[in-house]
Amino acid sequence: MPGCRILDPSRRSKMLMHLGLFLFSIIDNQGGLLLRRKEITPEEAKKKYIREFLQTILNMNDQDDPASIKSLIAMLNGLLRVNTFIPPTIEIMSFIKHQKPTLYHATRKSITSTSNLAILFHLDADPKIVAQRLEEYISD
Repeated sequence: MPGCRILDPSRRSKMLMHLGLFLFSIIDNQGGLLLRRKEITPEEAKKKYIREFLQTILNMNDQDDPASIKSLIAMLNGLLRVNTFIPPTIEIMSFIKHQKPTLYHATRKSITSTSNLAILFHLDADPKIVAQRLEEYISD
């Protein structure tokens, strides 16, 4: 089968992996796992990235510990480096501010005023409008 290869049969789980503009699905295939590559559109890739980003934020602890702060800073730096599309930065920052206020403020205080992230912490919007825009942005 073109675009497919058999993997180690000792791994028998269903998984989805997103790499670039391809969606790889691994499925059980009678004694082996089959890797299938399906091309996805840039729009689907964008929605998937934002969905996963927001889910990661929701899964983070709302604490001011250094590990959480470092993790949020790394995520925000990654968000700024996205160059395949323009992410909804204002909505994401407002989402973080209202969903994880302790983490948001601890991170804001831990970065310097000359940091490339400093301007992000000056962004804010109405939480109801943000929720509506993000839902429209990631809906299928």
